Amino acid sequence: MFIAHLPAGYLLCRPFARRSPSQARAIFGVGLVCSVLPDFDLAYFYLIDQRRTPHHDYWVHTPIFWLVLAATVALVLIATGRPNSSSLSVSGFRACSCIW
Repeated sequence: MFIAHLPAGYLLCRPFARRSPSQARAIFGVGLVCSVLPDFDLAYFYLIDQRRTPHHDYWVHTPIFWLVLAATVALVLIATGRPNSSSLSVSGFRACSCIW
């Protein structure tokens, strides 16, 4: 799944990177990492759960979890007065949330 999610993350980040060429590297970095985050539950699936539960049924594999996490991070960055960081994070997480 990692291989399938990386191209999707790249394609979703490309429009954001074109709008902000100075932050393109960071946008791609955040977007590509975010594109594979939902599949980190595969480690639990294989190593601990012994493949009893389909990994798509884990709560960390739901889009609402990642949307709430993205909103929380964006609000924290805005509250701490880091507008450049928040715009980058919101762009990256917006790309992440579209992947599912």
